[in-house]
Amino acid sequence: MYSFDVFDTIITRCTAKPQGIFMIMQEKLRKMGGYDSFIVENFYELRKGAEELARVHAAKNGEQEITLDGIYQALASTTCVTRAQL
Repeated sequence: MYSFDVFDTIITRCTAKPQGIFMIMQEKLRKMGGYDSFIVENFYELRKGAEELARVHAAKNGEQEITLDGIYQALASTTCVTRAQL
């Protein structure tokens, strides 16, 4: 039996790698304004780092999976993102 994640990879994602969406988000943040310039200019790396931090935190708590909320809580703990901006 073969299983393919066709929806995400072929239909919806317009980047070669899943993390490519963070570059798209970074550009959208740049255009929107209202965010700290450090966050805007470094969103790609900050978002990747926040996911890694969320995984470490989850592992320490005996959890195998992380949530988007957990990732953005990790981002907030390492940057000056406000609750509203999250």
